[in-house]
Amino acid sequence: MAITRQTTEIKRRPYRILFRTPAGDALDVPVGAAGFSTFFGTFSEAGFLQKDTLDFSGEDGDSIELDDESLLSLGVNLNLTAELIQTGDTESTDLRAIDRLSQDIMLYAEDTVTVANSKIHVFANVPISIKPKVGSNEVDSWSLSAAKANASDLNAVHIDYLQPTA
Repeated sequence: MAITRQTTEIKRRPYRILFRTPAGDALDVPVGAAGFSTFFGTFSEAGFLQKDTLDFSGEDGDSIELDDESLLSLGVNLNLTAELIQTGDTESTDLRAIDRLSQDIMLYAEDTVTVANSKIHVFANVPISIKPKVGSNEVDSWSLSAAKANASDLNAVHIDYLQPTA
């Protein structure tokens, strides 16, 4: 595989976070603008993210040492954390309802100038934890964490693409 070096996709993106009950199409790239609109409509917005709190990483999972002293990876770990600023009674009820459930999660960075540059990350069927966070002289928030341990590979739980527009 040849990777083309270019700087056009190096951008700071203000992501929004959305979730839904797991569905079988989470890792399929929607076809066209209408397909994406339908897919996007199946997700609910989780609320405002506190700036600079979103963090996603995919890392090597557990491994075991073989008799020839090589390491065999047993999979990959996915970790996603964020601080949601959503303090109304309705939002609190909605967030509590999905705590400790598996969800499909979408990170969406809309490019309002060129929609085709909007970036999407989707995580399929990932257990999440959402806990309230309150501090003196601070904005009430919710700590969201989603983690999947030892998935067969990152492609089994995550996909990213630019928003389909055709």
